[in-house]
Amino acid sequence: MPPIFNLYQIYYNEFQELDKDCIPYSTINMDISPYYENSIIKNIHDKNLHNSCDYIGITSWRMFEKTKLTKLQIEKSILDSPNDVYWYSPKYKSVLKKTNKNQSKDINKSWEIIL
Repeated sequence: MPPIFNLYQIYYNEFQELDKDCIPYSTINMDISPYYENSIIKNIHDKNLHNSCDYIGITSWRMFEKTKLTKLQIEKSILDSPNDVYWYSPKYKSVLKKTNKNQSKDINKSWEIIL
């Protein structure tokens, strides 16, 4: 069975367009702390949602607008290149995985572009 990747897409307005392959995560009427994303990660953890998959992530409702990447593109790049930590960025418009080669702050030494 292939690994399961659950990507929760955070939204706060019912009219925001979401990627059809992401799992919608509503923050409408939710009391969010100043640690916004961390509060959502904690909620997902407390509900044991991380136990139903091999990989889990959260993303903005503006994911595609910011990165030009779809959930399926992100998922494919992650599942094709197993690792523990991934990052995708509007700046690089790519999916990167953490390397164990170096703890340098230089992105070229600490991260490998996989998409």
